[in-house]
Amino acid sequence: EIYTLSLHDALPIWVLLSTYGSRGDVEPMAALAVQLQGLGAVVRVCAPPDEEFTGLLARAGGAEVVPFPRAWRSWQRPGTPAEQIARVAQFIDAQYDTLAVAAKDCDVLVATGMSHSAARSVAERAGIAYRYVMFSPSALDAPLRDAMIDVPVSAHRASIGLPPVGDVLEFMYTDHPWVAADPV
Repeated sequence: EIYTLSLHDALPIWVLLSTYGSRGDVEPMAALAVQLQGLGAVVRVCAPPDEEFTGLLARAGGAEVVPFPRAWRSWQRPGTPAEQIARVAQFIDAQYDTLAVAAKDCDVLVATGMSHSAARSVAERAGIAYRYVMFSPSALDAPLRDAMIDVPVSAHRASIGLPPVGDVLEFMYTDHPWVAADPV
């Protein structure tokens, strides 16, 4: 999508990168920000406000950083399936408003980590292209994944005037996810 939006024709292209997860989610997005800026894109990054991540993004230089209000390290691992489903709704609450504001003037939103629960809906509402990038392509057990994502995400989408999820796997990863192992 970034290439079809054309890094060559109508610069600058505005790219919003979103990650909500551990260092393994944030650091590759910092590297992507650097590369996109090298191609002439204007880059904005939404990430957790944990000091290790804000420092990492500052060292990567140049991209505007818009921190989410809740630190990644503040979350405790949910123990039961019901708590896992509730966690997805909490992830949406922790990200949606920040992403919606940060998406202003952007042409594309690229997300990873737990940003899939909010980022795609933000992109749809903003009318911008969306891509999901994976650094470790793995998925939860399908019935649990579907239950965890479908109910809270579809409820949130209904509250903002978007249709329900439908195919959970396609919603999470899109029909053309980028995998870090791809040559591109």
